[in-house]
Order: sequence, then C-alpha cells, then structure tokens
Amino acid sequence: MKLPILLLATLPALAQTPITLTPATFPASPTSVEQYQPVNFGFSPTATGPNHAWDYRSLVPSGSPYAVPYEPVPAGSVAGAQWVLSRQAIIGRFAFRYQVSQRLSPTGRLSLGRTVPRQARSLAAVTGSPTDSTIINRQTTLLGPNGVVDFPLPLTAGNYARRAFRFATTGT
Repeated sequence: MKLPILLLATLPALAQTPITLTPATFPASPTSVEQYQPVNFGFSPTATGPNHAWDYRSLVPSGSPYAVPYEPVPAGSVAGAQWVLSRQAIIGRFAFRYQVSQRLSPTGRLSLGRTVPRQARSLAAVTGSPTDSTIINRQTTLLGPNGVVDFPLPLTAGNYARRAFRFATTGT
C-alpha cells in the first residue's frame, strides 16, 4: 500500500524536472531558428526554496509564436561571427536595419557587435523638397574585445537575466 502512495508523490517531481540548455544543446548554426512564445503570467511569481508546489498549467500565451532565424554571416561582418540576426530600430518616424553578429562559446551565446548597412531615406514627405534625404552610412560597433554574453549557458528553466543597453548610430 505504501508503494503506490510513494509513486504518486514522485510523479509530480518528475514532471517538474528542470530543462537545462548547454552549448551542446543550443542551436548554433546559420540554419538554426529560435522559437519564442510570449507568455502572460497572470499571477505572482512562486516562492523559491524547498517544500513548495509549483503549477504553471495556468500560463496563457499572450501573443502569437514568432521565430528568430539565424542568417549566414555576410562578407565584411564582425570577425568570429557564426551567424547574424537581422533587426530594425526606429528613431522617430524613421526605421533603419542592422545586423547583430553572434557566436556560441562555452559561456553562452555572445553578441560580438552590430553592423548598420548604408541606408538613405527621402525626407520629401517631411520637408516638401524632393532632394532632401537622411543617410545612415555603413558602420560597425564592436561589443568589447570578446563580445558580450547575452544568453548565458548553462541555463536552467526558472533562471533569467535582464540587461539594458544602448548603441549610437551616426547619420547625415
């Protein structure tokens, strides 16, 4: 009679086994895709420590799933990059494209730098003159001598880190 009760007590513990990402299990090639699903927690974070029960079945997705594809490294990119991620930044009414160069290391996914390709946009709708434009010249910003860890590995479900940063883009 004690065996079934013990077995029932261990099943929830097995279902809550944490998932740990390591460099061996993390996607790290230009053909990889990271999948995300925004989640609305809708309740207070659970307490940590021993003798707590956690039930995350009430988590509700708050948005559509989206994918972040890794792209091959173009010629002239940051040295040592294994892939790039294409991004867009918005300054007022203007949006510009840039790429984040990344690679995987034993400590995690590293951001090595950002490259902004040359981009020109007409200002005719703003100034009324068809010859007015804004130009962002090609520029690369390196992030430290060895990059910055932006996704530390190993990473176990339940851990998280927050980081804020800014970088400057020069225009004409």
